Amino acid sequence: MKKWMLVLWAVFITVYAAGLTVLHFSNPYPLVQIPDKGHRLFSFPNQEVHDLFVGVLNESGLRPYGTFQAGGINQTLLEDGITVLAYGGTIKKPAISVPVSDPVGMATTMSLSLSLRGMGSEIFIPGPEIQNKLVVLELSWSPVDIVYRLQGRDMGNPHWIKKY
Repeated sequence: MKKWMLVLWAVFITVYAAGLTVLHFSNPYPLVQIPDKGHRLFSFPNQEVHDLFVGVLNESGLRPYGTFQAGGINQTLLEDGITVLAYGGTIKKPAISVPVSDPVGMATTMSLSLSLRGMGSEIFIPGPEIQNKLVVLELSWSPVDIVYRLQGRDMGNPHWIKKY
């Protein structure tokens, strides 16, 4: 009986380890949690200011993992897996990224909900390469926008520009 339990335990551990391995290697954003819980995006006016800020954080102990490009925006993912520093493209201000199954539907629902409360918002859909995958809910009354997007694994593989 004990031998049977040992074999069952070994099979369970093997299947669990195999599952974690598949999840790890199928994730195009290596430091993003599975399940994807979103991230916080901080915007910078240009590459020079961005690189300076990345350097200061690196020297402070929060190291960058790599920089990728998506939708014309250069984004540096930090090793905490939650912070993204970005510049370029159509980025206007900081944002909180929320993974959802239907970005357009969620942005539309939230925009309507806000308008019923008397709060202005505008839906912005970036370029064609990420159409229907990512929608920005621009909030005129807030210093932070909300980005509704698909889970990281459904966004497609990023174009890595630089790995640190």
